[in-house]
Amino acid sequence: MNFLVIFSFQFFLVQHAYSTCQIGKFCGECGLNFDFQQNRIVGGSEAVPHSWPSMVRIVFKYFFTLGGKVRVYSAVCGGTLIDNDTIITAGHCFIKYIYIENLMIKVVPNKYHSTYGSMYKVYAGIHDIKEKSIPLEVFSFTQHPNYDEQEYLNDIGVIRLKDELAFSTTIQPSCLPIKRELDNPSLGNLNAWTLGWGLNDENEMSNKLMNVQLTLYDFQECRLFKKKMEPSLQFKDSCVGDSGGPLFIKDILKGEEKFILEGIVSYGLTDCGSNYPANMYHIKKRSPFAYT
Repeated sequence: MNFLVIFSFQFFLVQHAYSTCQIGKFCGECGLNFDFQQNRIVGGSEAVPHSWPSMVRIVFKYFFTLGGKVRVYSAVCGGTLIDNDTIITAGHCFIKYIYIENLMIKVVPNKYHSTYGSMYKVYAGIHDIKEKSIPLEVFSFTQHPNYDEQEYLNDIGVIRLKDELAFSTTIQPSCLPIKRELDNPSLGNLNAWTLGWGLNDENEMSNKLMNVQLTLYDFQECRLFKKKMEPSLQFKDSCVGDSGGPLFIKDILKGEEKFILEGIVSYGLTDCGSNYPANMYHIKKRSPFAYT
């Protein structure tokens, strides 16, 4: 994974049939992390299976006709489950145009796709994408109305599922930042965690969910930090395929320590793992859109 400057704003794969929740009072409780260990994506390591139960994988697959032939374009993002039918992801994961053979093609419903939602599938509750899983149908994908694709401003989107999920030990919602100033309002020098199935150190897409612990810098601090970076300094990072995935921090919610969805993987340099922090979308500070 690339490293993140953090504009905060997830998604998870459904494995097998939806099991009945067997975790007592924790059923449907937000911010859980099962079998948590010292999580160490570029620079990360394989997550403990099902230890991040709000993580989902979003697959975009668009069929269209070009030059008399049926073509298909695919893309992958991460996302975070925030209740039993709602997922938060990056706004740029809502694909409006694709580029092929020097052509820009507008993505619209066609004879292969009756709606925009039918172009997407969501997978929740899995660890290894090679495992058999049940795709979740998407009802709608709403991009922030003020999303700026040039500057990646307001880079957040909300997916609504057609059917509600049954919570289980492998499928649980994330907590959103509470509507108050955080204990650490600057968010500077905090420990944070991000995860995904994106490109790894070997420049290959990971089949298994990876996670990495990061240090979170606020934007101004990161700009100053950039000027002081040594050429030999190594970053841990998110990478291609990790977009839309979560950035978690620990915070106190109702008297208990929880993992809070503080940000969304937004963008970074094309050269993953380079000596430059990646950027996150900061949910609470920048977007009431997440709470609507």
